Amino acid sequence: MRGAERQLGAGVVPLRRLDGPQSEGSAGAGVPPASAQLGGRVNGLTLPPDQAARDRIGRDLERNLLVEAGAGSGKTTSLVDRMVALVRSRACTVDQIAAVTFTRKAAAELRQKFQVVLEQEAAKLASGHPDLDALEAAVRDIDHAFLGTIHAFCARLLRERPLEAGLDPGFREVLESEAERMQRSAWVEYLERLATDGDPRLEELDRLGIAADHLQDTFRELVENPDVDYGFDRVESPDARAVRAVRAEFEQLLDRAQGLMRGRTPPDGWDNFGKRIRTLLYWRRTLDWSDPRAFFDALARVHLKKSGLVQKRWADDGAGKAQAKRLFEDFCKFAEAGGPADRVLRQWWAYRYPVAIDVARHAAAAFAGQRKDRGQINFQDLLVLSAALLRNNPEARRDLGRRYPRLLVDEFQDTDPLQAEILLLLASDPETGDDWRTVVPRPGALFVVGDPKQSIYRFRRADIALYQLVKERFEDFGEVLVLEANFRSLGGIEALVKGVFDREDRFGKDDSDRQAAFAPLLTQREGMGVLATYSVSGSRQDEVARDDAGRIATEIARRVAAGERKADDFLILTRNRKYLSVYARALEDRNLPVDVSGAGVGFEDELAALLLLFRCLEDPANQPRVLGVLTGPLFGITLDRLVAYRDRGGRFRINRPSVGDDEVADAINVLHGWWKRALREPADVTAERVIGETGLFPLAAAGNLGGLRAGALSYLLDAVRARALEGDTSIAGAVDALATALDWEDAEAPLVPGRGDCVRVMNLHRAKGLEANVVFLAAPFGEFDRKPRMRVARDETGAARGTIPIVVKRGYATEIITQPATWEEDRKVEATFEEAEKTRLLYVAATRARDELWIARGSGLRGRDSSPWKVLEEWVAGLGMGIQLPRGLPPEPDRLDPEIDLTESLAEVASAAARTREPGYRLETVTARAKGAPARDPAVRDPSAHDPAVRTDRFDPSSLDPTSGGYEWGSVVHDVLAAAGEGTRGEALAQYARGLLIEYERPVDAAGEPTELEALMALVEAVRGSDIWARAMASSERHSEVPFALSRGEPNRPDVLEGVIDLVFKDGNRWVVADYKTDMGDDPDFEERSGRYRAQVDLYAECWEQLTEEKVGERVLVFTAQGRTESW
Repeated sequence: MRGAERQLGAGVVPLRRLDGPQSEGSAGAGVPPASAQLGGRVNGLTLPPDQAARDRIGRDLERNLLVEAGAGSGKTTSLVDRMVALVRSRACTVDQIAAVTFTRKAAAELRQKFQVVLEQEAAKLASGHPDLDALEAAVRDIDHAFLGTIHAFCARLLRERPLEAGLDPGFREVLESEAERMQRSAWVEYLERLATDGDPRLEELDRLGIAADHLQDTFRELVENPDVDYGFDRVESPDARAVRAVRAEFEQLLDRAQGLMRGRTPPDGWDNFGKRIRTLLYWRRTLDWSDPRAFFDALARVHLKKSGLVQKRWADDGAGKAQAKRLFEDFCKFAEAGGPADRVLRQWWAYRYPVAIDVARHAAAAFAGQRKDRGQINFQDLLVLSAALLRNNPEARRDLGRRYPRLLVDEFQDTDPLQAEILLLLASDPETGDDWRTVVPRPGALFVVGDPKQSIYRFRRADIALYQLVKERFEDFGEVLVLEANFRSLGGIEALVKGVFDREDRFGKDDSDRQAAFAPLLTQREGMGVLATYSVSGSRQDEVARDDAGRIATEIARRVAAGERKADDFLILTRNRKYLSVYARALEDRNLPVDVSGAGVGFEDELAALLLLFRCLEDPANQPRVLGVLTGPLFGITLDRLVAYRDRGGRFRINRPSVGDDEVADAINVLHGWWKRALREPADVTAERVIGETGLFPLAAAGNLGGLRAGALSYLLDAVRARALEGDTSIAGAVDALATALDWEDAEAPLVPGRGDCVRVMNLHRAKGLEANVVFLAAPFGEFDRKPRMRVARDETGAARGTIPIVVKRGYATEIITQPATWEEDRKVEATFEEAEKTRLLYVAATRARDELWIARGSGLRGRDSSPWKVLEEWVAGLGMGIQLPRGLPPEPDRLDPEIDLTESLAEVASAAARTREPGYRLETVTARAKGAPARDPAVRDPSAHDPAVRTDRFDPSSLDPTSGGYEWGSVVHDVLAAAGEGTRGEALAQYARGLLIEYERPVDAAGEPTELEALMALVEAVRGSDIWARAMASSERHSEVPFALSRGEPNRPDVLEGVIDLVFKDGNRWVVADYKTDMGDDPDFEERSGRYRAQVDLYAECWEQLTEEKVGERVLVFTAQGRTESW
């Protein structure tokens, strides 16, 4: 162990300042409790150095602002301060605010903080203060504000203007896992359609030697980037004379190799170079190299190859080895970059590229049209269609801009060009143009917060060059504010940021299209904290990961057990997701709660067993699948018993019962019973039944990472349910849903989402915006230069142009199918952008810690320089801050004594489970109670009794009647009246009504158009002409379609009464509750129903009084078809 490292044990490591010479501390032990080692109090005596900028956030409300906020500077606080100031000053009402966040979790946190601050500010004011009403109204109506992701915001915009966007009003957004499945199916269907139609595109692919299935990954990229033009003009094929010359040289080299190899069989086999030559010699014998497809495929096998020779495999004497070496060198020279072979091969790839990319583009366009026609749109569609709506429809843009006059955006550095276009167009008026790069937003319409040093999503097209462009625009139409004060970290992190990143090759003095300028991190908490490196060992990545995980978990367990820290004080970060489960298992082995993000759902035994079981139910005569289920964790039958069953004449199929009394026959009969039930019942019901009967859930929960594994099972069950809700209840659909869910890499399925007091483990991209008291930068390996996979840039017109090579994976190698002529230059340029992003990722890693930052150092790992934390660890190690973390063994798990009688314990469990199935409350609707409640209920009046206090008013009814009444018609009328009450009118209301009529399957004509639309709109206009409607629209506060649930009855067995109030509004200082009824009133039972309707409204009024603690002064029945209201 180096002298700079100290063993952790039970003592105290004295803290040392990080801004001066360091001296070795005595060998000692543990890190002290946070309260002992850290100052940590906020310096309240002086304002932060950027306080003037912070004040302007809440003061300059009519100025567009871009706030450039460093790590820990309070970006969320800035947003909340701006929102509170907007409503408090009455610059807008809360429903006119749209705050866009990067994740749903961030949106939830923003909403919570917004409400808390609103309530706190209101509580500070005395009654009668002029700001109090505005703050209280904002608290009351906070759910009317939009606080969510950009995709959710776009969905809202499109739902308000579906027709103008070319969408069916009933469109739905598909989940990412479902989008993957749709994409795969669309590609297969597209190729089948080309083949069926005899499309010449397939002939062109065949002529150029391109297999259509090699284009699927390119198709996927084009689907994900619909606004990018990947097209290239056609280029000439390689010059025939140049090709002949290259071929002649190639064949001469192969002849020389053949001569050296003739008659020789190396004892250890041929080296990689020899294997390549043998393959090429075979191809030359069997293929016609006059066909350019065959020749260029062969040429690609040696292109740029510079390794693989082992001389002793080629000869035993020195002369022979020298010949082999010269041959190898000549092959390398022949295949080197810039040579004749390289030039003709690249010309061939460029010649094929336009044809290949055209097929992928055509498939992507067809798939986009299919999604739009079916009303099933993915996340990218939301962006593309919203941008097109705002760009091409001035009226919609103006109306939506009035609807959302105040836009606030968090994490703007991770905004892609489509998102930027949507925000800038919505914040500006159509008169300023339709080019988002030049429009001028309305004063105060746009407030964005971001930090270019944390722009780490280039793979999602979040381009720092875009950020710089928008920043320059803000300097024209608004202003840029800078926040440098950091309220998160201690002084050690400030020193680290300064020492590592204040360099021209990392963050220079000025912004560029590749990198942000350096900005200091001015920490406001007192104390330096802990910065340390620690060594881990192992020669392979998996060994290092296990060693590292053991050391971290041991240290965390020690400190939690000692009461120094809580589990949720710790955050473990890795550069990628591959070994996250290793760290999670090490923590759980030491009985530490863990929350893993970014690892997907995994593929544990029980998940594989469930998928195999459903594949078996799908194909009950498939013997390998049946055998797989029988030998798997569900039954665990040994092979010798399966052989014995077969020898007795048993069959491994489950579509027929098995005869016999052994365990194999019993298992097959169980499977047969499941198969028969699967034929009769929906697949989601079968899935629930199977998981319950097999005990898969407790099996998963009892194993390592039980919470995550049980959560993954619930996630798979939800996937099957979702497919069933879409209308596919088949076993085949369930199999596809299960496989798709398991394939989705970004799936997250904790059993208890948002569980607190857990050690958090995640890859670095998941950590942006997060913080922890103690951060471990783990897994010090795996950082290699990876070749860019595509490049997207905007030309002078603003159009996005892309270049992407079309490649196919063959084992660990990547084979180029085709690429544009410009790709090599584009790749080099893109590599500089990606290298700059590595610096920003490192900055994010370095700035998550509040108190302590621990950095792993790989000792003995091959490829030592591959650590993603290298520059951080070297700077910290240079201060002498090396510590040796011990790796302790996890405690032995509890063992169950097989002699213990579990009968009593199992009976108690069964009894407890039975008690959980007993209802704890009785749920009843207002409608049901009003219609059928017993006479003892004083809330229900005698329906036959005439009430002289009932007043009747009339309005002009519609002369148009629906085809029929009933529940569906009533539901449509209620929904459309609610939309009208919220201000929807004109064509937008008509389209909304049309969508509802289709959704509720009301009658349609031959063209699929609802036949009752005219009658529906006429009825709405009639109700609008009523006195009760006019009063509601003129009221100071009104609500439509208000759902509620109230507890009534005994505390230990309450009755829960639920319902939906159609319309409630305030008339003076009292509430008015109204209920719509669509009865025609011409049937003999109407009089009796009227009495029960009044009882129903009485119950609504009683519930509203309980909810609001305010009096209801009037109850109203609105008979929409009769042109009549009753009130009392």
